[in-house]
Amino acid sequence: MCCWLTAAIVLTMLMAGTLSQAGPRRPADPGLLRLHTSIGITAYALLWGRVIWRFTVGHPGRLPNQGPISFTVGKYFHFALLVAICVMLISGPLVAWSAANPIQVFAVAIPSPMTEAPGLHRIARNVHGYAGSFIFLGMILHVAAVFKHTVINQDGTFEKIIIP
Repeated sequence: MCCWLTAAIVLTMLMAGTLSQAGPRRPADPGLLRLHTSIGITAYALLWGRVIWRFTVGHPGRLPNQGPISFTVGKYFHFALLVAICVMLISGPLVAWSAANPIQVFAVAIPSPMTEAPGLHRIARNVHGYAGSFIFLGMILHVAAVFKHTVINQDGTFEKIIIP
């Protein structure tokens, strides 16, 4: 259940964060950015807990019908996605704070503990963007893998995901 909640939070944050950014034909949307940060800070402990739990408990074992190579690739890809979530959890607050901006959580502002640091801000923003892109591509690959396991392999992996 927690993994599905994590997926829903990450997908919602990815959409709100992406849509909040300025583009060639649209200005930045402060409301969507506030929604993005509000969800992120609200779910901060849950997301860290999910990552720590998975690294502590480990990855579920291979099913009898599941190929060892695809299992190993999937296992380490899941861990890479979790590392990307950690990067997002660190770089997100740094993006706001390194610009000396507060983090807006609904109607509350968490003030920046630092003065403006343009170099750190540029790095944190780039890292946050690249990690978000990695997670987005990872979600697409993940959905493709679900179809592969369900339609082609029919190895029981999908059932393992749905019924813990």
